[in-house]
Amino acid sequence: MRPLLKTVPLPLKLAGGLFLFATSVPPQLKTQAAALAQQAQQALRADPIVTMELGAGVEVGGVFASAASDDGSGLVINCQLSGGNVWAECTAFGVATETGLELVDLSVANMDAAMQGQASFTLAPTWRASAGADLVAGKFGGWTAEAAREAALEAGASHEEAERVAEAALAGGDTSAAAAAGAAAGARLARARAPEMSALRRADKAAVRRARGSRAA
Repeated sequence: MRPLLKTVPLPLKLAGGLFLFATSVPPQLKTQAAALAQQAQQALRADPIVTMELGAGVEVGGVFASAASDDGSGLVINCQLSGGNVWAECTAFGVATETGLELVDLSVANMDAAMQGQASFTLAPTWRASAGADLVAGKFGGWTAEAAREAALEAGASHEEAERVAEAALAGGDTSAAAAAGAAAGARLARARAPEMSALRRADKAAVRRARGSRAA
């Protein structure tokens, strides 16, 4: 079961970030929280639309709040994002597996959404976010044929294109036809998600304008 994360108001995050960063994660969970934050950062950087809208090199920073299951099976962290073009935060949920904590859900919120305690959009799990970047680049080395086929279909590829992507993965590298099909599917994925990311950017600018207006008043 996903732990219930207590929402921290945005003004407190903006004013008391350093205090929250130092106290929000219990000492016994700091290692797991750091591992989950690293997975979240990899997923964000692997997503081509996040890179386009928030900027390259987005970093998962300090933790505003955390919550863990009583039995240690799940952990949720709410973190500041730095290095991007706009103020943003992310909330990551990880579950315990035999190999350690694994990211299963990741959402991003801009200033406007955070003010309302909501998310602007949700990313797919890590491997699907990575798939988006690979599809855009037409790179399939290391993918299983089934995973590559599924990723291509989810990105909007035709069944014929998805089969070419699967063939390239099965061959352990890129073929020109499969790479072209994957890049086309990745482009469709980017276009499909562009409206929600543009809305994220517009909402953030609106929040900044409102903040400036209140200060001027």
